[in-house]
Amino acid sequence: MLKTELSLIGFWSNPASVARLRGEISNYIALEFHAIPLAFRNRNEIAQEILAWAKDDRNTSAIIYAED
Repeated sequence: MLKTELSLIGFWSNPASVARLRGEISNYIALEFHAIPLAFRNRNEIAQEILAWAKDDRNTSAIIYAED
């Protein structure tokens, strides 16, 4: 998800795209970590932190150019 969205030109300047990705990350956490109550409860905050981390240019480049 991150790799695809972050590679789009102007992603960070499009609030709707950022919000959609935040929601997708939150949903992923809910599905994959539902058995971990703390992760499930804090999924929105975790998603926000992932986006904050990904916004750093050094991390964005590492994500985009990482091999699958």
